[in-house]
Formats: sequence, C-alpha cells, structure tokens
Amino acid sequence: EFERRSALRKFFRIGLLAGERCAVNIDADDPSGTLSAIGTDAEIAQWRDEGLLTVLTAPTSSRNGVTIDEMLGVWDSFTEEAKRTPTRIGGEATWWLHIVSVDKLLEYEQELESSMPQALSALCLYDRRRFDAAAQRSVMQLHPHKVSARSMFVDNGDYRG
Repeated sequence: EFERRSALRKFFRIGLLAGERCAVNIDADDPSGTLSAIGTDAEIAQWRDEGLLTVLTAPTSSRNGVTIDEMLGVWDSFTEEAKRTPTRIGGEATWWLHIVSVDKLLEYEQELESSMPQALSALCLYDRRRFDAAAQRSVMQLHPHKVSARSMFVDNGDYRG
C-alpha cells in the first residue's frame, strides 16, 4: 500500500503541479482514499474544477467481456490531448480483471504501450497479490520504466519492447 500511494503521489502530483492534464482510473466506489495519496481535498477539488484531473472508475462487468479497442477507448481523449500537451494517465490496472482475463489484460497493455504518443506518460499499478509470477514477469516486460517507492521512472531491466 505504501508503494502504491507513493507511486501515485510522485507520478500524478508532479504532473498536476506542472499544469499537465491527468486522468486516474480507480477501482473503488469511493475514490477519496486513492486521491488522498495525490493531494489534499482542496487540491483535488481545485484540479478537478480546473479540468486538470479526471477521475475514472472501473466499469461494471459486461456479460460478453470487453474488447481491446474498448479498453483502449477509455483513454482516447487523453491520447489525443497528449499530441498537443504533456498528459499523464494511469491507475489501478487490476480493475480490468473484473471483466477480462489476464491474457487480454496483457494484450491491452502491449497495445496501449505501442500506441502512446511521446507526450503521454502512463502509470500502471498492479496488485501483485492478484497475479501469478508469470503474469508479473510478462507485465514488467511491457514497460520501459517503472516507479518505485524510492525513485521515479527508473529504467526497467525486464523491459523487452
């Protein structure tokens, strides 16, 4: 939990303070606990009012699942914004497990990584307790950088892009 909150704070707070547009995806009915890692209630309200911070919540389960294109579609407006200005997206990747398999989640991650414009930064948080070792290795191979509790955007030695 400490690492998760630290990564959220470092990644999103820095962007918001710099005036970057940010979108965070939260797997909770009440996002306030997650958002408290990023800023105070007053800061969160201000950033949301200014249109800098968008909070997305996990969709409910679909009977037929969801396609990769639908998963990527969550980020369409932010991907377009990033073609003009630095933009940050991210959040709890684990929420996809409610509606897709681990294999589909990995396929989505690969597609997202390959379609990101230069000025789009993404933070994918995984609850390691929800993934087996093979899935964790596969995820780490998809991302060129990682955020740790101690440092921001370190090179990921497991990256195989």
